[in-house]
Formats: sequence, structure tokens, C-alpha cells
Amino acid sequence: MVHRTQAGHNPDPYDPSPALNGISNYYCSFNYGGVGFAVLEDRKFKTPPKITNPAEQLLLGDRQLQFLKEWGQDWTNQKFKVVISQTVYAAMHVNFEGKLARDADTNGFPKVGRDRAVRLFQRCGALVISGDQHLSTFSRLGIERPSDAVYQFCVPALANIFWRWFYPNSVEDPQGEFVDAWGNYFRMIAVANPERRELLDQKLRRRYVIPKAEAKGDSGDSKRACLGDGYGVVRFDKIQQEITVECWPHNVGPTGEGQQFPGWPIKLRLVDLDGRQPVAWLPDLKIEGISDPIVQIIDQESQEIIKVTRAFKGMYRPGVYDMEKTYTLRVGEPHSGTLWWEGKNLQPTSKPGQEERLVVLKN
Repeated sequence: MVHRTQAGHNPDPYDPSPALNGISNYYCSFNYGGVGFAVLEDRKFKTPPKITNPAEQLLLGDRQLQFLKEWGQDWTNQKFKVVISQTVYAAMHVNFEGKLARDADTNGFPKVGRDRAVRLFQRCGALVISGDQHLSTFSRLGIERPSDAVYQFCVPALANIFWRWFYPNSVEDPQGEFVDAWGNYFRMIAVANPERRELLDQKLRRRYVIPKAEAKGDSGDSKRACLGDGYGVVRFDKIQQEITVECWPHNVGPTGEGQQFPGWPIKLRLVDLDGRQPVAWLPDLKIEGISDPIVQIIDQESQEIIKVTRAFKGMYRPGVYDMEKTYTLRVGEPHSGTLWWEGKNLQPTSKPGQEERLVVLKN
């Protein structure tokens, strides 16, 4: 009944067969305006903190991970990938002492499940959009090292009643690279901190009661801005393959005339959404027939797709992350009737641009 009431308007679930105890699923995907969205259930299958054995810890569960794997490889009618998640993939707020909190409410816990999910986001260069944390942040997640994964935007609450802050360095400079209390890497790029830091040590941070003197002259509305109340806007430019992320206070329209929260807007390029740094390169691809086709980089021995993205204006320079492996490249646009072009037995070189392959795509 709860799922039918709250999520009955969503697209059909990827896997309609029930979970334990007959509970229905609603995780799903849909395309809108050339953007592919994956809607996750990132709390339903989550292992409680009392389970301490990493081998027994789950976040999304096997069936939902399989959904993400298949969704990440399917770019039909899509120029970008976006993951819609209930919460963030690192514990990026401070406790009452101003130290990074060990918060199992975030998807920083369990780390083993978090890393499995973030690796799948990483392979297809998905932007993660989440909420719930009562603190708007823009960050880059890491797995093996800081910033080697994807970007994550936690939108602000429109009517915040439980405030959080991020001041691990200083009030003036919340940016930088961090490891959360669960051992997860992340780089903080922007944060919409509530202004009234003196309320941080209140263990029950209910909505600030505005004294009558402050409420006069409409100052009560301005106090809401001190709580970090606001909303997010994400704009996708399919022609230039760019994303603009905006974060606005609750009482400012997104017209460009008012001020966004400090640190926004943020511009991203599709080519930069996967944070891994290549250590070797396959032949440059010069593509004719379709300007922005799908490109797959495949580990030829395991047949694992290690990266899926789109070329840009008929060119793509495929970087890889292991010099010793042999790779296959696939290029195409299957939904248009174009056959895949395939290049096999490719050995990487230590420098980019050492070789070029002409890819001609025809129906």
C-alpha cells in the first residue's frame, strides 16, 4: 500500500518480483529529454550497523546492482546518465564537536556496498542527485583515492527542520579532500552551510524559533536562509555535452538576478564525469556517419565493460587503467539501426595519440 501510494506514478519497476516477505520493488529507469535516469531504493536492502562482517553487508542488494549494471550499459536515446538516490554516498557532515560524523544513515555505510554501487556509477559517468541530508553539498566521490569516481549533488531541503553543517577545516574553508568516518574518500567542492553555527551543539536542532523582534520587517523570511533552505536546478546541454548545477536559496528565483549559495553554479563536462585517470591509451577514434555515438571499452579477457560513454563531434580518445591488458573497442548507435564497429586485440600505449583508427558507421 505504501509503495502504491508513494511510487505508483513511477515507471514500471525493473524487477517486479517481490523482495522478502512479499514486499514490492519500485527501483526503475526512464528517459526524459535525452537523459537516462535510474531511480534507486538505497535504503530498503541496507544492512543494519549491527552487522559488522563486510561479507554480509549490503547496500543495494544483488538484484538492484544487476539493474544498475544493465542500465549503465544501455545508452539508447541518452546523452547523459543520472542516478536518483535517497541519500549521499559518504558521511559528509560534522558532529557536535565539529568532527566528521560516523553516520550510518548515509550511504557511506556499509562501505563495501557503497563501493560496489559507486563503481557502477563510475563506469558510465553518471551524475548522482540525492537528498535527505538537510545540507546541500556538491562533491566528488572516491573509491581507490580521492576524486576518482563521480560527482554527487545533494539538493537542499525546501523547509529544513534538522540542520547539519560541514566545517571540518574551518568556517571559512569547507572545501578539500576528506575521508569520512567509514573510510570513504570524497572531495567537497561546494556546501550550503547554515549560517548560525552557534546552533551546532544543540542535540535537538528543531527549527529556530524567531523572536518577535527579529520577525518584524519580514526578517523572519531571511532567517530561513540561515537554515540552508533552498532548491536545486540541473541543466543539461546535449549539444555541448555539458551540465550546469545550480543551488538556490528558497526565496530566490532561478533567473540569474539573485545570488546562489556560495560555490554555485558548477559546470561539468561529460568527458570529466568519470574521475579515473588513464594510465595508458588505445588508438584515437575518428568517427564518420554519427558524430556522438556510444563507445564501449571492454577488457578482452574477462569481457567486462570497464567504461561506457559517448564520443564528441566525431572524435574520442580512449584511456584505460591497466597497461598490461588487451582491450576491445565497440562504437555504434544501435537504436538507429547502425551496426557496431568493433576493434579487437588492442594493446595500449604509454602516451596518447600514438595511433588513429577510422570508424565508419553505416546502417
